Order: sequence, then C-alpha cells, then structure tokens
Amino acid sequence: MWFLYGICLGVGGTLLIQYSLLDAVNVAWYGWVLLAFALGLGTLTAHHFFASYRELEPKAGWVGLGLFGIPTVLLAGGTVWTFV
Repeated sequence: MWFLYGICLGVGGTLLIQYSLLDAVNVAWYGWVLLAFALGLGTLTAHHFFASYRELEPKAGWVGLGLFGIPTVLLAGGTVWTFV
C-alpha cells in the first residue's frame, strides 16, 4: 500500500511542478511549504488510521482520523488556494 502511495505522490508531484512551470502559474514560496506540511500530515493521518485498525483499535483510528484529518483538510485547502 505504501509503495502505491509513494508512486502516486511522485507522479502527482511531477505533474504539479510541470503544471506550475508550463502554465506560468506564480506560486509563492509558502505554497510549497503548505503543500509539504499537508502531504506530511495526510501521510500521518493515513498511517495512524490504518495502523490502529491493524492493531484492532478501531476507536483510536477514528479519533486519530478526526484529530489529524481536519487540520489536513484545512492545510490542503490553503494549499489549493495558493496554487489557484
């Protein structure tokens, strides 16, 4: 699963960089920082959720999904706002 996740991140990152360079989209430096934080927090959220379920702790998985998922969505929204 994490191998496919890494492939998706690599392909998505490559396409995003090509889009920003070819279409002359001006992205501020903090847009890339927000993107890195959003991806890191999203990875933490997914790992916590799936690892908790694997260890037969579904309640901890759902609580972690709420605790880490909401800031992830907010950071991702801020990132999209800077790229548009």
